Amino acid sequence: SAENKNLPCGGVISTQYADSPNGSDIGKLVDNNVFTAFVTNHENFYVLWSGKKALSLKSYTIVSASEGGNVPDSWVLSGSNDNKAWTQIDKKKGEVFESPNLKKEYKLTSTSSSFKYFKFVFSGSGTSAIAEIYFTDGTAVDINDLMPLTDRWADEYPGYGNIRRLRH
Repeated sequence: SAENKNLPCGGVISTQYADSPNGSDIGKLVDNNVFTAFVTNHENFYVLWSGKKALSLKSYTIVSASEGGNVPDSWVLSGSNDNKAWTQIDKKKGEVFESPNLKKEYKLTSTSSSFKYFKFVFSGSGTSAIAEIYFTDGTAVDINDLMPLTDRWADEYPGYGNIRRLRH
């Protein structure tokens, strides 16, 4: 599986069909590169995220591809803890991505449950292409994780008076 750069925890992303064109496999959905895309010639298909831990999803973002097809106009997003019993989280119909590499965030209103598995069931027409999918779980960033960034920035730009090394 591809390295996940878009989802809050480790896991595996998969899809219903393994016949994507060369260079357009399912890993392109989580490579944090809007110039690559997952492409499928199927009008109806699913994308499954199997996380290493349960998440309480707050929002998700879909980015349209720069070429190769369109984001399907309808989908259902569901969550599960056993990959068998599914709970619908969100449903969209008639969604239009007006331009390439357009990023649309969908905030969720009822996300009290945590799930380990998330499944999009997409429906559209013609070839489908999606550049990226991101999940946001509302996890707070630990300030200690940011410390190395402030140190590096201060080292690289010593002439900037407003950049200070932060210590706790």
